[in-house]
Amino acid sequence: FGAQPAVLLPAPCSLAGVSLADPWAPLPQLDTDVLTEVNPFDEYLKRCVPAYQHPYARKKRIAPVGAFIDPITDNLVLPVHDADEETRGIQLISAVGEKWFAEGTALRGHGLLLGSIHDTRGMGVCEGWATGVTLYSLLGLPMLVAFSANNLLAASRPYHAMGIPLVFFGDRDPNGTGQRYARAAASELSAAVRLPPERTGDTDFNDFYVRKMTATQKGSQHV
Repeated sequence: FGAQPAVLLPAPCSLAGVSLADPWAPLPQLDTDVLTEVNPFDEYLKRCVPAYQHPYARKKRIAPVGAFIDPITDNLVLPVHDADEETRGIQLISAVGEKWFAEGTALRGHGLLLGSIHDTRGMGVCEGWATGVTLYSLLGLPMLVAFSANNLLAASRPYHAMGIPLVFFGDRDPNGTGQRYARAAASELSAAVRLPPERTGDTDFNDFYVRKMTATQKGSQHV
């Protein structure tokens, strides 16, 4: 996921007497009462601001839906939630597209929900945030960002248990990883699966979208 920056939290904070000035140190082991009162990820998000634009989002030609900005580092900040909307971690994306998870992030079985599942006709599940925002914007369908292929099934299980129809929008990886995990998750949960058109350079639906948008703009310049 690229090199980790030296500082995640804008300023040192104290949690049950343990300094979190070094965000890459393992999270302290706290008793249950303290954990229910203070979530270090939520404390960090309070220091961030809603994202209105970011170099990575511009490159992907999307609005930064569901994202925050760290005003100190200018990193894009994506919360990782469980199905009860509790924050279980954070993914950060730099201006040049480097991605990494904050220390202590519990990714398996969790993700980032774009949109609302209330009264929905269904929900899409995908790997990356850019893919999720692209499909959410184009289809108007709530999207669950699982952040990795091997988390597609685990992240979507709670929503399947709610009776929500699912569609897995897998990546088309050269080594077959995205396709394999998307199809396996869809088979396990009796869900539909969709893959981007097979074309060199297009590994996900955002790649496909960006290429089509670029081609359209180039065509209009010659009219």
